[in-house]
Amino acid sequence: MISYLDYIADIQWFYYAGIMMFLLSIGLFEIKVTRGFALSTLIIGVSLYHTFFLLSDPFLYLWDEQFHALVAKNLLENPFYPYLLPNDLLPTEAPWTDNHVWLHKQPLFLWLISLSFKIFGVGFWQLRLPSALLSILFVFPLYKIGYLIRNQRVGFYAVVLWFASEAYVPVFTGRLHTDHNDMMFAFFVLMSIYFFFQYLYTNLAKYAIAIGIFAGLAILVKWLVGLIVFSAWLIFLFGDAKWRAQWTRYLHLAIALMMTFLIALPWQIYSYLRFPSEYLYEHAVNNAHFLNVIDGHSGTWYFHLDQINILVAKHFVWLVIISLLALLIPKILNYQKYAFTILIYFVVVNGFFMLAATKMPLFTFPVFSMAILAVAVFIDFGANWISDKFKSLKINKSILSKYISLSLFLILSFGIFGQKEFKNHEDWHLDFWRSKATENLIYKSLEAKIPSKTKSMVFNFRDVGNVRFSFITSIQARMLIPTTAEIEQLRAKGIQIYVLDNNDLPDYVLNDKNIIKVKSTINEPYNFSTKLLLYR
Repeated sequence: MISYLDYIADIQWFYYAGIMMFLLSIGLFEIKVTRGFALSTLIIGVSLYHTFFLLSDPFLYLWDEQFHALVAKNLLENPFYPYLLPNDLLPTEAPWTDNHVWLHKQPLFLWLISLSFKIFGVGFWQLRLPSALLSILFVFPLYKIGYLIRNQRVGFYAVVLWFASEAYVPVFTGRLHTDHNDMMFAFFVLMSIYFFFQYLYTNLAKYAIAIGIFAGLAILVKWLVGLIVFSAWLIFLFGDAKWRAQWTRYLHLAIALMMTFLIALPWQIYSYLRFPSEYLYEHAVNNAHFLNVIDGHSGTWYFHLDQINILVAKHFVWLVIISLLALLIPKILNYQKYAFTILIYFVVVNGFFMLAATKMPLFTFPVFSMAILAVAVFIDFGANWISDKFKSLKINKSILSKYISLSLFLILSFGIFGQKEFKNHEDWHLDFWRSKATENLIYKSLEAKIPSKTKSMVFNFRDVGNVRFSFITSIQARMLIPTTAEIEQLRAKGIQIYVLDNNDLPDYVLNDKNIIKVKSTINEPYNFSTKLLLYR
């Protein structure tokens, strides 16, 4: 069986080279004349770092990634007909894990994955490439927002803290549900917020248009939470007399909303008309998330705050809370509305999901960047405050502030950079990696045993393994053992039936000589199966 450490032996240089470039960029940044070069170096380091994780998992993860992968692959046939399992041989009307038409998520992130498949071929790194690219592009809006609200240092070190946190790694790699959907959603939300920061300062219509475009794209990834950018806009309209008196604010809001609907609405109309029952069912389930616990995803009121500690480092959430409160200090930012904007987005999103009955690790991930920005501002402000206390030392204040700031940022960055994703966590995670990598090899060997010209269907998989099998092999498969009625349906269509033999097959399957039984270790039980549902 292949091991994680053996597999990464030839690619881990990407990881270490990325860290070296990452550290080099910090040194270059402190030489003021090379700050543009420092940012470029940081981007190269971030790209190398992402490349390692892009290549480090040669299999599909539980749970969501496997469904995203197969639906995106099927979209190559028709980008406007999202389906999971084909129903031409055997009809299926099960929930989102085992159905035909698949509207469980909005389509944009699936289209981007499918485009990657179209250009580079179907595979695991191709699946994760769009998420990785957008994760790398986080550099630009984070840096720009930090620069805009305070200074270059805050922008640069906000990016440093973001990537030192590694919070994005389990998201773009598929290790943490809901993976690619949340990575791309967070990017489009951040872009809409970035343009709102620009709009606050300039009141220009072009930024309102950009806000609307990215809010629309966010909706096309993860539905109405993509409208979060407008929460601050509305609060300012209701709470600020000057804003209420400016008719252009209303006009620009209307323009932004119009752009949002122009982008997001056509798919809603099309999918409702094309797949009415599936569309209404999925939206009913989405709406039920607030009042009901869906799929057992419950948690305490502070569940999402605690996720910050889990994703970054123990007790990190307290630094976030202190930093957010510090934003209320007058003149800590270049424009006080920037402080309120950061607070509004963080509080609105976390407050909403705090009240929601269903809890998921990444529900508040789109505004985690606001927390990082607040921390960067707080550290830079703290460095300036400390340097003011040492005026009597006759040391140049800007130099003292720079070194204090650099020290604080480095201490925090090294403190939260735990290499937990690189080390793959506890031993059971390494066992899981080995099991899934081996499963992938078994599926490939099983594919070789099935004649390519024969219509066939394979049954009896563990943990919805039929989805992973179909992605890897393009052979139709179902998770459960076929019923006698299903056997007759398939036989009438000339379909050869394969069943994975787990030494617990019913007699009607064992005694049917026309069914090919395949001995395989794929159905051997995990000794850590209960933990799979609690990954991370």
